[in-house]
Amino acid sequence: MIIRLVLLLSMVVASGCATTTVREHPDIESHLSRLDSVVVAPPAVSIRQVNFTGDNERLVEVEKAIQQELI
Repeated sequence: MIIRLVLLLSMVVASGCATTTVREHPDIESHLSRLDSVVVAPPAVSIRQVNFTGDNERLVEVEKAIQQELI
């Protein structure tokens, strides 16, 4: 019972921290209306597995999968 109460209390506290308001510059509409073009660049993805031994290795297969998913 105590564990459930602690979990419920922690969820309530965590959800209170997650709420935020949208912050926009007052002149965002006029700035966006002046845009002539937009460039969409492919994502640069770099994934490394951090090991405690210091031999960090690059996970190329995971990078490719994530990059394809983002595109």
